[in-house]
Amino acid sequence: MHTNTKENEEKKEGHKRKKIYYWRAMCQDVNVCLLQLFESFLESVPQLTWQLYVWITLKPEEDVLGLTLRAGGALSSWMSTTMNLMLYHRSVRCSRARDGFKPMTFRSIPFYLIWRASELGTRVLCISLFASSFHASVLVPVGIHWFLMSVWLMCQGTHFYKNSPRLDKLFDVICGFPMVFCFLSLKKGHSRCRVLLFYIIFYVENVAMMTVWFLHPTNVGEWFHVGGLITVVVLAFLNILFLLLYYTCSHPSGGSINYCLPWSEFTFYKLVC
Repeated sequence: MHTNTKENEEKKEGHKRKKIYYWRAMCQDVNVCLLQLFESFLESVPQLTWQLYVWITLKPEEDVLGLTLRAGGALSSWMSTTMNLMLYHRSVRCSRARDGFKPMTFRSIPFYLIWRASELGTRVLCISLFASSFHASVLVPVGIHWFLMSVWLMCQGTHFYKNSPRLDKLFDVICGFPMVFCFLSLKKGHSRCRVLLFYIIFYVENVAMMTVWFLHPTNVGEWFHVGGLITVVVLAFLNILFLLLYYTCSHPSGGSINYCLPWSEFTFYKLVC
């Protein structure tokens, strides 16, 4: 009898250890995906933006092979960053299973990828086209947006380091740079108001940059003058469309999302900051 009791205790202890190791592995997976995401936004996305800027500005004469390699490199950077966004989102949902988060399904992945790819493509193309006419002046709207996003993250009270407010602020500044190109949710809780506020700022900036670029171009008559504008509009439409489709038709939570929250329970400040 004593032996059976001891075996049961050992089984329970072993089960607890497995759970501990499992959640540690989940946290490590989130950290790895976040580092991959930083690598994409600090390396691949700036390179992609620079390649498009050089391509538009210098208009190099290339053969079919050179054009294919250049387009393939740009497409690879675009898709790899989109995949890293999806992997980070998937890992975050898996790590928060104890809080009731359901993992991403195969059905939701295509909607999420198209939503993120069109969002990233819209922003990169807007910045590249604006820079093709105004060159270094593009750093002004980019820098202002980076500053605003960093301050916004600090106001949200994100905590990634124990007893180190300075490192938290530094981390917020680093996370503010990816938010130049797309939305990142770094705070637990409902994100709908943060998403809405971000996309209002995001598209106001895009419209302003494209309007100034289109009305004051340095390459009138070039194929990308009208084509670039049409591409940005199409990508923006796909971004909003698949964002709505993801949350209404293919979100992992299914029909359990409460789209209308009572205002008495969640104030605007709490939802945004």
